Amino acid sequence: MTNPILPSGVQKRELSKIDYLNQNTTAKNITTWTDNFRDNLTTIQQSQRLEDLPKIAGPALIVGGGPSLEIHLDHVAAFKGTIFACEKSLKPLLEHGVIPNYLVALDGTTLLVKYISDALVDQHSAKIKGLFATTVSPVLVRRWFGPLVFFNAWVDDPASEKSVSMIFTRISKRSCIQTGGHVGGCMWFIARELGANPLVLVGVDMAYPGDIPDLSATQIWPAISRLPQDAILQLYKRVTNPFGRSVITDYMFDGLYEAWVPWIEATAAKTIQCSDFTAATEPPMFFQRFEDYLQNQRA
Repeated sequence: MTNPILPSGVQKRELSKIDYLNQNTTAKNITTWTDNFRDNLTTIQQSQRLEDLPKIAGPALIVGGGPSLEIHLDHVAAFKGTIFACEKSLKPLLEHGVIPNYLVALDGTTLLVKYISDALVDQHSAKIKGLFATTVSPVLVRRWFGPLVFFNAWVDDPASEKSVSMIFTRISKRSCIQTGGHVGGCMWFIARELGANPLVLVGVDMAYPGDIPDLSATQIWPAISRLPQDAILQLYKRVTNPFGRSVITDYMFDGLYEAWVPWIEATAAKTIQCSDFTAATEPPMFFQRFEDYLQNQRA
């Protein structure tokens, strides 16, 4: 289950924005990733492989931890299909009586460990398969008590002799997959590989509500806070999305989405965006309110 960096027919020059983000992300995190990989290796070699997972016959719900998650939590239990959660969305789902099939973890820091460090998560973890990047924090791996499957994430050019992705893949003997650079995309790519159709997104906003009171609450703020105010404002944009909501996105989310678009276009499965605060405004995603999707599913 090894993906190329780009879908067939897409030229690398089209993704220059995400190339820039990837280079900076890799340079910033390579030491942490390498240390995490080394510490996780014994557990990795004892884990299942992505290829061992059953194919999905039907829809998959990708539940991110974005601002629209809270809007839809009361309705997720009505979804019929396979459910993917991330660290941030797992406990809220469990609190609403929903046990997802998979927990996907991509981030290499310890920042998200707090979201699974909970008695309710421990109670249900045996029923949830953890799909973890080989470079996640060993603290997260030790804290997760459910079954584990590991994969490698593309972080650089696999054609390079010094490709970190390929080095990790050869050592771990685990698949290397495209992830989109964010956990929402990672869940989408895995569900896609497993054959799910359609791929339904909730809480994968990649944007902020338009009435966010302070830009310092945005994810990119620590990296840009010392820039002149005019320069900072140029890194954000406001759009009105297909749900009629005013939202704010930033250059990071914009770049990640731009890189995701060719994959969505190249995928036979339909991607249905139900995240109310999405900054996406046009195809290849289809836009539908989650309640309407569920009503159609029941019909």
